[in-house]
Amino acid sequence: MNPIESQQLQVLLEAHGDALYNYARLKTGDATVAADLVQDTFEAAIKGFAKFRGESKGRTWLFSILRNKIMDYYKANYRRQALETELEADLDAYFTVDGGWKSAPLNDVPASSEALLDQPEFLKVLYACLDKLPLLWKSVLESKYLLNKETSLLCQDLQLTQTNYWQINRRAKLAMQQCLQFNWFK
Repeated sequence: MNPIESQQLQVLLEAHGDALYNYARLKTGDATVAADLVQDTFEAAIKGFAKFRGESKGRTWLFSILRNKIMDYYKANYRRQALETELEADLDAYFTVDGGWKSAPLNDVPASSEALLDQPEFLKVLYACLDKLPLLWKSVLESKYLLNKETSLLCQDLQLTQTNYWQINRRAKLAMQQCLQFNWFK
């Protein structure tokens, strides 16, 4: 981007930044999300400014980018919520309303489970199950069991209380166990 284009874009962003933020805040209801979406809009505008032909007003162009960012946010949020709802519904079979166990949580794992880690087919299913978890649950399991992080460091990194960590850990392991039983052991 040449200096003239850079200056033009800077003027455009400064002129419409507040309006973009207010629009994003109205559509999301969350100041942090709105600020992130506006930042993403600015980044996309910087990357795509060379393609901007001026056939529409700069404000219209920026708002169209922002609207696309907002739609992407809601699509991603909807998928994440749907997956979490599905996992929570599956986990309801294990927990009472107050969070206690309904029944024995784990079925017997075959005695040859150590040999499973040497099988590429099993590892493929294992990582597919891990990828189905909500991002925080996946991060907890990866940090604890793949990276062998100490619980206190893990909680600090993920900004979790120890109580919340243990609850997420337990539910993530149950979700993994259920996924593996369905996709591998049966």
